[in-house]
Amino acid sequence: MKYSTIMPVYNAGDKLRKSIESILSQTYSNWELIIIDDGSIDNSLDICNEYSKKDSRIKVIHQDNHGPGYARNVGIKYAKGDYITFLDADDYYENTYYEDLFNEININSFDVIFFNRVMENDKGKINKINSVKKFKKCTKEELIKLQMMGILPWGPCLKIAKNEIIKKCVFSDLDVGEECIFSYEVIDNSNNIGFLDKTLYHYVYNENGQHTKGGIDPWRNVAIKLKQKLLQKGQLENYECAINALALRGLCIAIKRICCSNNYKNSKKLISKYIKEYEEEFNIYNTDKKLLDKTSKIIMRLIRLKLYFLIYIGTKIKY
Repeated sequence: MKYSTIMPVYNAGDKLRKSIESILSQTYSNWELIIIDDGSIDNSLDICNEYSKKDSRIKVIHQDNHGPGYARNVGIKYAKGDYITFLDADDYYENTYYEDLFNEININSFDVIFFNRVMENDKGKINKINSVKKFKKCTKEELIKLQMMGILPWGPCLKIAKNEIIKKCVFSDLDVGEECIFSYEVIDNSNNIGFLDKTLYHYVYNENGQHTKGGIDPWRNVAIKLKQKLLQKGQLENYECAINALALRGLCIAIKRICCSNNYKNSKKLISKYIKEYEEEFNIYNTDKKLLDKTSKIIMRLIRLKLYFLIYIGTKIKY
């Protein structure tokens, strides 16, 4: 069995050496690494080419900058392995990553496998371990809802799936949340879904990472695109309350960013504006409550009562 690992690279510098070395040090050798240099202007392409010359299993594709979603879509087209995996250029694998997954697939023939992730800073200090064992007993419909909300993390790097399944799925062109629709489609196209309770992926926390991008309102377009995809597939009725929950969570993130960077007078105007815009697209008061965190539930009640001052004060106190 062969693995294809896809790695988008943009100005990763010497950080990506550790990522590439984590693949070269694998205990399982039947793999290919497809690196898509997404218009880097530092020394990233030189580093990638250096490794490609040393090992024929490493392939490098250079393109103009289009973003990580576009780069991953390009990598998927070139992937020839039985299973496709992903690795970000500043993260790294455990050296038994491929072997542990091979053993799991060999026993159960899973379409897709989720596994644990450790989150750490660039000095290797562990902040958190994301465990997947709590999802083992969920139905497929429950998993789709959890994936939509990011409760089962969206990240493509936290799962491995069959080539024929991945090639049915597409990353969107969004700057933030480009992996949301892709992750939903992976589960929707899978029947045998596994969860391996082993920490195989190291996510190196970056203070300027994707979670900081997208301006005031990074999630609304994600929710809109996912809603359009569900409508297209005739599944909106099944998951509309989950989409509404995602939209409400997006609104809460926008409100947080508004309150953290404005005085109350300006915050009130902006909060009112964003609530109206969300209400035009989604029924944010008809959500799947099981998918909402406590903060989102409280903010929904305060929004209904138009208690914007309490929202503002609460946000200031919490953040």
